[in-house]
Amino acid sequence: MCNGIVTDIGAWSCNRGGMRSAPEFDRIIVRLAGANHGIVTREQLIAAGIPVKSIQHRIASGMLLQIHRGVYTVGHANLSQEGRLV
Repeated sequence: MCNGIVTDIGAWSCNRGGMRSAPEFDRIIVRLAGANHGIVTREQLIAAGIPVKSIQHRIASGMLLQIHRGVYTVGHANLSQEGRLV
């Protein structure tokens, strides 16, 4: 049963009343970035239900690359012209 406590980053996390896996978080991140010219914000990630610990893990691993405070590219720093303007 999920009790609202975030568990192991790499396995399952408890969030908003249900269990979500790390691969599901990655799919959410990719979907958000795809809709925003490769850019995601910390606010968007949290609103999508991704725990802060999972965001920090992805920053540390290089999946999320900070380009401004609270603004990230996903996996690489090569932004399109539109991405640079967002």
